[in-house]
Amino acid sequence: LSVPDTEVAVTIDATAGVYAPAPFKVERTIRGDPARGTHALLSKLAPAQLEQTQKAFWKQTYDYVTLKNATFTFDKKKAELRLAMTGEAKLEWKEGWFYVPNSNLAYEPDFERTAGVNRDAPYALAFPNYEHSHVEIRLPPSFATLMRPPVPVKETLAGVEYARTVTLKDGILTLDRSERTVAPEIAYKDALAASGRLKTLSDEDVYLRIPPTYRMSDGDKKARLAEKPTSAQAYIDRGLALLDSGKQEEAIADFTEAVKLDPKNPWALANRGIAKAWAGDTKAAEADIAAAEALQPDNPVVSRARGLIAEKKGEFAAAVAAY
Repeated sequence: LSVPDTEVAVTIDATAGVYAPAPFKVERTIRGDPARGTHALLSKLAPAQLEQTQKAFWKQTYDYVTLKNATFTFDKKKAELRLAMTGEAKLEWKEGWFYVPNSNLAYEPDFERTAGVNRDAPYALAFPNYEHSHVEIRLPPSFATLMRPPVPVKETLAGVEYARTVTLKDGILTLDRSERTVAPEIAYKDALAASGRLKTLSDEDVYLRIPPTYRMSDGDKKARLAEKPTSAQAYIDRGLALLDSGKQEEAIADFTEAVKLDPKNPWALANRGIAKAWAGDTKAAEADIAAAEALQPDNPVVSRARGLIAEKKGEFAAAVAAY
């Protein structure tokens, strides 16, 4: 195929903050017989059924998005069905990493066959098939760092042409990826030869990482304070938002919950120490700082907390040394 029979365009606007609700838009275009068949199905549904069907479809793919609107249009002459949705996303940052949607390529193959008749018969492929995805993520100023600068992909494996490029410019991450079948079948030996590389590609998804220097926006703080933490890291994250908002006692409470869940977490102890220092409880702060340092001697929050305590005491040379 020279034109994709399935095309997806995703736009995420996270400029208000990486934790704040982000406007999320998707348009999925289907061409050819699948478009005709899907349109025939959708056009027969009652309004309530259609709404439920569209909600279920989008939820299955983007389960972290709260759907606001879903529509579809069909161009009979071109045999093109366009499914569109708008919503709001709470981006899923797992330990500071966010999976860029639709960035996956290839699959983990299982081409091995048991010995016997026709063991080396060719493998049939889904042909013709051509899918393309375009993703844009607008990020807060001076935010984005990639998990690693992904090397552009452009290669043919087991009868399928794989391509992917990722760029980051002016605060916008742009990803284009495609998979196009170029043959109806492949020889068994060629399938086996491609197995290792296919698995490697399937493991190389693209992620964004929150940099250590990132400062939360007002939208971030509001979103974090509205959360109900369920893990030590979540309590630490919310505690930092509270501390950044000048709410020391509430921050101390969250860091304390993090310590309960993970008593040997140096970040929970160090941040509780600095929160206590801000609150003026120097003795309690020093106890937490010492405990954090025993677990992680090079923890930077420990030095920062010691600098703050020295500064509050007017011991400026010691403060400078600690900072």
